[in-house]
Amino acid sequence: VAWLFYYEYNNTDMYNSLPNILLFVSSIISLILGTFVLLAKRKATANILLAITVFCSAIWGLSLLVTIITANLFAARATFAIASFIPTLLIAFMYAFRNKHHRTKNILLILAPTFAVAYLSLKNNFLIEQITITKEGFIEINSNGPFLLLYELYFVSAILVLFYVMFTTYKHVTGISKIQLKFLLIGVLLSLGLGSLVNLLLPSLGIYELNNLGPVFTLFLSGSIIYASTKHHLLETKVILSEVWSVILILTILVWLLMDPSIAGFIMFVMVSSISVLFVKSTLSESAKNEQITRQNAQLEKDKKKLLELDRMKDEFLQMATHELNTPIVSIQGRLHMAIVENFAKLNANQKEFLSPILRDTKRLASLSKNILDVARISQNRLHLFRTEVDFPDLVASIVEGFELRAKERGNKLIYHPPKEAIPLLYLDQVKITEVISNLLSNAIKFTDKGTVAVAVELKDSMVVISVSDSGIGISQEDQDKLFAKFYQANRFSKDRPQEQQGSGLGLFISKNIIELHGGKIWVSSTLGKGTTFYFSLPVKAKMGEKTTKK
Repeated sequence: VAWLFYYEYNNTDMYNSLPNILLFVSSIISLILGTFVLLAKRKATANILLAITVFCSAIWGLSLLVTIITANLFAARATFAIASFIPTLLIAFMYAFRNKHHRTKNILLILAPTFAVAYLSLKNNFLIEQITITKEGFIEINSNGPFLLLYELYFVSAILVLFYVMFTTYKHVTGISKIQLKFLLIGVLLSLGLGSLVNLLLPSLGIYELNNLGPVFTLFLSGSIIYASTKHHLLETKVILSEVWSVILILTILVWLLMDPSIAGFIMFVMVSSISVLFVKSTLSESAKNEQITRQNAQLEKDKKKLLELDRMKDEFLQMATHELNTPIVSIQGRLHMAIVENFAKLNANQKEFLSPILRDTKRLASLSKNILDVARISQNRLHLFRTEVDFPDLVASIVEGFELRAKERGNKLIYHPPKEAIPLLYLDQVKITEVISNLLSNAIKFTDKGTVAVAVELKDSMVVISVSDSGIGISQEDQDKLFAKFYQANRFSKDRPQEQQGSGLGLFISKNIIELHGGKIWVSSTLGKGTTFYFSLPVKAKMGEKTTKK
């Protein structure tokens, strides 16, 4: 276009041929692009409509070129007839683009007025009665038909409707569709806006010098389609290029064979044709697989979101249900404890023996209720610590002392090894750390018969390390890898007491999260049949003016 204006103002002879060159080149580009679009998804209505739109742009330019060269009146009328389809085809494309389950009859209804306009445009004297080709190569309309003004109104109205449809669709679509539509919108605005200016508005004012450039401006639409296809996957570009390249290669060898027939040339033609067909099939197969993978990934993403939502709803339900159950459980446990342990009900030995299993199971139920609440808080990141300064060795000693009776009942020897050096006061949540140590001690006693359970505390660098070891049945390596997962239970139950040893599979999961909230780590070391040792570490975080505990 810049070259055109340069020669216009310098009145050189090149000016006469340059518009024709521009028309021809833009038309060829549009034909190639239309072929690309049509080959991309042959059965997709949106692609077919887009391809027909681009083909119309090419035919529009070629008919204009024929009009300039031959001064043919029918060709001049054909340029108007073909141009009338461009905005309505784009409206139909937008309808198919926005509605995946569109109806063909609706597309035909959108295009129906344009068929009438195109028919009247081709009729004698309805649109153009006479034209003149100036010596500079411009088309000058000497006699207008009665339908020309109505045609211009129709064309402008169709463009306004198209822009309205595109803008409203742009507001509603998301993701890759929004990006694709943005570039198409820019291309349509530039192509139809500038095309209408030089082919409708300026000629109506008697300015014909630029009316040859209308089809050239459709290159903006072509460029936007190319960019959207290569950068944002509007078309299957790889498939199209492989098909076009194969066709070009086959045609080239065929022309060479026709010019110089030979057996070697024929063999080469057959080989290249076979390889090209296989190449295209391979590309199509790869494209189909990629499309299937994309659909599966999208479905998996949707399923993942749905599962996360269901998991959240499950946690909320468990938390609500556990809250509701916790109150009566605590009440039952308290009254049974008062009646059996504190003997408020003046029960005899047989009555106590009868009610004791109920108290034990009620305690298990209360523990399970608390664990479920803790798991729900962990899942929702609502498990908080209430830290205070704690004399840690004294805390561990008191917890171990509380388990001595339970250890004796199982015939186990419970040993506590205090630290060999002074340990500063630790800044931690005493209730939750007590829960962790109690859980580890309970498991050690549960899975050890007539053996030894030992608890040790020691200072290593800036961490306090606690170990709880037993001489029980041990844990397999397979179970060790999954031991701290939610609801996981190691396969080390005793066949003699399965009911006593079963658990919820939540204790170690909760313990791991509590220790990690404190900035420490928890791990296990075990040999099947020889015993197990659980370790966890806590950082030494003492305040200003710290006091140390005694050895």
